[in-house]
Amino acid sequence: CDEFPGTVLSGYGEINFQWIGVASMLGAQATEALRLVFTQKLLKNLKFSVVEGLCFVTPAAAFWTFLLAAVKEFPRMDTSIAWENKHVFIVAGFLAVGVNTINSVVVKFTSSLMMKLLSTARNASLVLVNVMFFGEVVTGVQLPGYVISLGGFLMYNYYRNKGGAVAPARDSTKAGGAVELTQPEVNKKKDVNS
Repeated sequence: CDEFPGTVLSGYGEINFQWIGVASMLGAQATEALRLVFTQKLLKNLKFSVVEGLCFVTPAAAFWTFLLAAVKEFPRMDTSIAWENKHVFIVAGFLAVGVNTINSVVVKFTSSLMMKLLSTARNASLVLVNVMFFGEVVTGVQLPGYVISLGGFLMYNYYRNKGGAVAPARDSTKAGGAVELTQPEVNKKKDVNS
């Protein structure tokens, strides 16, 4: 709940604000959310392994990325520079596979919501580290936005571990795809010991 206002404030305070950038960001957020939910459905509800899930998600992601690059980047790309730096592109490809694998593992053992929250916290933390150590310039509106985003992530984890939130049950495959909500495992252990 605190993540959204923090994201809005950090974007609103941007010095070089442009509507095309906002539209691109909203599109990226929406498609990332869809990808994470789809990944969670494959890994948790349909009981796919991480590798099986990646076999379904990666070709679609590669297709859409290639299509957008073909339209926006290929016409202006200098192939000689790309060829000279092919090792950088190869390393970037391997890193992308690693990131997608780690994302899938996080979704499999937690949830797509946790992956999104981790992503938001990582981005806000990165900006705050850049401000503190590398002189990144942020406006007076942006800084509270990043702090609110990071605080929202920390509060979510605190209340989740304390037992104030509900979490999907281990066996979430019910008729019609419904997810049964139960108290987190932490509370169940406390109740047994009480």
